[in-house]
Amino acid sequence: ILRSFAKMGVKWHVDLSLDFQVDILKRLENLLQLRTGGQVMNEHHLSTILYSLGTTGVVWNDLSTNLQKIIEEKVHQFTLANDNLSSQGTTPLVGFGPQGFSMTVVGLSRMQTDWSKMNLKLAGALKRGVRKLHHLMNGSQLAVLISGLAKLNFKCDSLKPALKRAFLG
Repeated sequence: ILRSFAKMGVKWHVDLSLDFQVDILKRLENLLQLRTGGQVMNEHHLSTILYSLGTTGVVWNDLSTNLQKIIEEKVHQFTLANDNLSSQGTTPLVGFGPQGFSMTVVGLSRMQTDWSKMNLKLAGALKRGVRKLHHLMNGSQLAVLISGLAKLNFKCDSLKPALKRAFLG
């Protein structure tokens, strides 16, 4: 439903009643916590949700602290799964792929998430995602990632020298 709202141009604070907003966020919180024999939520679902929330005008601070923590944990889990990438750089079966990761960053940036105020776990997960996935991205994905990072107020000097060289050339 969030993706459809985003495609239709629905604006969170204008077009949706407060009761409906609360209901959507509560259902989202429950959905993100579901587990049946493993993770129900995959990286595509998470990136679509974050992108759609940002596109409709949801601000990170609109989310409950609990929902923020759940999202931070999911991003962390999906970037940890990328630690299983082989040295040949094959795309992981579990975890973020280049498209999902770049759209997650854009979603967070559209939600007016700010790097300087970001939870260290989420910031670390995003840095790990950049480190593990930037070399697998095509030009469009890399441009989207860089744009999203800039809108998060990410500063390049927060990267370790080796990652800065790899990322910037």
